[in-house]
Amino acid sequence: MLFLFLLPILSAGQRGGLIFTPSPQLLQTHFVSANYLTVEKNNLPVYRIEIIDNRFDTYKLGFHPEYKRAPREIRMTEPLAEIVKKVFSNGIGLDEKSDRKIIVVIQDCWFTYHAENRYNVLKKNLIAELQYKIECFTNRDTSFYPLKRFSGNIQLPYNEDLTSQQIFDSLVHTLQLEIPKLKIGDRETAKSLINENRLDNYITQKRSSIPRRYAYGVYVSYDDFLNQNAIQDSIDIIPYKDYYERDIVAAHINIIKNGLVEPCTKYWGYYNGRYLFYNTGNGYFVRLFPVGGQFVFADLQQVALNSKKKSITSEALIGKTTYDIIRDYGKAFHLFFQLNFEDGKLY
Repeated sequence: MLFLFLLPILSAGQRGGLIFTPSPQLLQTHFVSANYLTVEKNNLPVYRIEIIDNRFDTYKLGFHPEYKRAPREIRMTEPLAEIVKKVFSNGIGLDEKSDRKIIVVIQDCWFTYHAENRYNVLKKNLIAELQYKIECFTNRDTSFYPLKRFSGNIQLPYNEDLTSQQIFDSLVHTLQLEIPKLKIGDRETAKSLINENRLDNYITQKRSSIPRRYAYGVYVSYDDFLNQNAIQDSIDIIPYKDYYERDIVAAHINIIKNGLVEPCTKYWGYYNGRYLFYNTGNGYFVRLFPVGGQFVFADLQQVALNSKKKSITSEALIGKTTYDIIRDYGKAFHLFFQLNFEDGKLY
């Protein structure tokens, strides 16, 4: 989905310092790689290991936050599916005579960040977290059986130079240590059997649920957004612009029913034909950009900093974190968030 994004790069003078919102299409890259442990192989009666990368976004693992600089995209030095395949291949000894294979489905693997305390210039209390879910199935002919689910969150205090690599290494090592514990056959019962159509539907349903086109209007819930069931009553918008008073970056939204104004404080979102506005709480909607089939919230600094709006935009819940937008915007890390298509929240 193509769109134009104006990147303000004006220097100090108009309001006092260089303030800009970096474009999510112009980010540099932060690479992480896989560092493997030496582990003993578990010889299993399987002839093949098949990897399916079923994430919404297979291009990156999230955004690497920076202090006073634009975030960077976190990418792998090689595809994540290839890394997971090596992890399993290195930990499992195959049997060519077997009639069974293992199917590994990567469902989630994403870096996100939150702060247990509000930011300040001395304490940048940022926690980095990797959320992951990887599921294993065994397959014999057209029968499939759930074998193991690896899922969880790995957290560390954020360090710009070390944390992303350390957390990803923790994920790789966790998988390597757990793979030898796999027990083939224990779950292969008639009660746990999954047929081929059911497994195909399970793997593809998350992608097929994403709308291809978006209807104009307000959405009461995330399910309404997935089903494109928009409220199309007249809409009243109180807009908030960026630092340079150019683009609308947030808004309070009301709908007008039978001549009466109804605040959308509890509604999930609003689509204006180009941008998706996401309710961060209490009816304060921030703008999400369409980028490569995803919706991205491009940095806290795109929120208006005009002092007259302090009482309205002093706090917003984005991801897991409450940010004091007006007072602390210049002291916080620059963070990007994407829409999580599984639950309709930002991560």
